[in-house]
Amino acid sequence: AIEQALAKDKSSKLLIESTANGCSNNYYRLYTNSYRGHSKYKAYFFPWYANKIAFKDEYLEAEAWYKSINHGRRLKGEDLTAKEKELFDKGATLQQIMWREWKLLDTPEKQFKQEYPSTPEEMFQSTDIGVFDADTITERYNYIPNILNIKEIKELPLSLQMYYGNGLNIYQDVKKGEHYFGGIDSSAGLKGDDSAICILDSSGEQVCTFNRNDVPVYKFAKICYDLGYYFNYCMYLPERNTYGLDLITRLRKEMGYIQILKIKKFDKIKGQKVWDYGWYTDNVSKSKLVMDLKEVLETGIILINDRETLDQMRIFQEHNGSFGNAKGESNHDDLVDSLSLAVQALKSNKSYI
Repeated sequence: AIEQALAKDKSSKLLIESTANGCSNNYYRLYTNSYRGHSKYKAYFFPWYANKIAFKDEYLEAEAWYKSINHGRRLKGEDLTAKEKELFDKGATLQQIMWREWKLLDTPEKQFKQEYPSTPEEMFQSTDIGVFDADTITERYNYIPNILNIKEIKELPLSLQMYYGNGLNIYQDVKKGEHYFGGIDSSAGLKGDDSAICILDSSGEQVCTFNRNDVPVYKFAKICYDLGYYFNYCMYLPERNTYGLDLITRLRKEMGYIQILKIKKFDKIKGQKVWDYGWYTDNVSKSKLVMDLKEVLETGIILINDRETLDQMRIFQEHNGSFGNAKGESNHDDLVDSLSLAVQALKSNKSYI
């Protein structure tokens, strides 16, 4: 309301400053949209070590404490842990690092990161209990790669070129003889939920993602088909609920895409084993998807390269036995769903060709 009332000319400025308070609020959406370039605002972040004088007296006290437990010796570069070396390389002074160690004497590290963040991801580390380990996700942000330049990859089909860097991201190009496994979560393409694809290689590294909310099923089927062929005719596991069943029919019967994984389940009446294409999601099977994804993430079996996938995992929660994103406008979990389906395809290690 205030924004609409402000006079706007060449010298106008509107600054919004806040302490972050988790991910389930408007400030999180405002900041992350501007950080991604999807807003008229510009994101600024100042890590705790940017200001060298704000805690000057405490810095001196912390240095005296450090010397008292190290025989009068001051911290040196060769004493730094891997985390401290990372902070030092980013601009923290040795005195500030001694202060950090001093503060951690009686402040839990998670709380320190929230109060004194060194990255935007630490700033928004939620106090809510998420499904996936917050520290694993926060640390991964520091090492995720950029998408490959379109000139660095094999030529894409025309149906995919228009989306590259705008929904379609490739982090590792296709390799000859490599087996790939993909998960697909379909939507109506009516600007609501996203249609999402995640592709893993045989080692568990995330090599490609696709997610957009404006692609109807008939167009999305063509994207799945071309992307699957691009990645060596990868094995797909689509969710078969609602729009997924239409997608499976289009891929298999109309386009002849054979590599769609069959999943075994029991006929509830006859007790016989039934094989269906795709993954039917209910409360029980959703729990398996989520718990298997949690295991492979936290044990290092898979490697996530996509920032938006990590963003969605950070706000993914369990509430009264149901799994999904933290409630809020524009919060989605479609990339999490497609990743969990890709993990199941990877676990099967099957190929029909």
